[in-house]
Amino acid sequence: MTRSRLILVVVLFVCLTAIGCGGANTDLPSTAPVTGRVTYQDQPVSNGLVTFHPANGSKPASGQTGKNGDFTLSTFERGDGAIFGKHKVTIVAYQEGQDVSIVSADKLAYAVPKKYVNEATTSLEAEVKEGTNDIVLELKD
Repeated sequence: MTRSRLILVVVLFVCLTAIGCGGANTDLPSTAPVTGRVTYQDQPVSNGLVTFHPANGSKPASGQTGKNGDFTLSTFERGDGAIFGKHKVTIVAYQEGQDVSIVSADKLAYAVPKKYVNEATTSLEAEVKEGTNDIVLELKD
């Protein structure tokens, strides 16, 4: 290999390595881990989507509820939690046995009261603080 080709290969290698080593985006707002549990009528809400909508309009955090109603929130990457501060909380969960892929959204039966589905109508609020946050959401009619 000629000297000029060797220099070209080294320069390309350095450039490609530098592009891949950008590091974390430090401009993102700080988050804190958030886990919790959702119940309705003292029963776990499974297969639902919990979303924390920050009061300051930042990016929402969301997480799927498991069989026991447990959830872990993610905002920018899996499991990173939610942005610090106050949030409105929405929960979307449909009754089991419905094929959501073929049924029109307005015909689906919710497993939780419909008021919890929309950010404008939900009464649920939570505050995310520094450190670990464990939030229990007990839904009422």
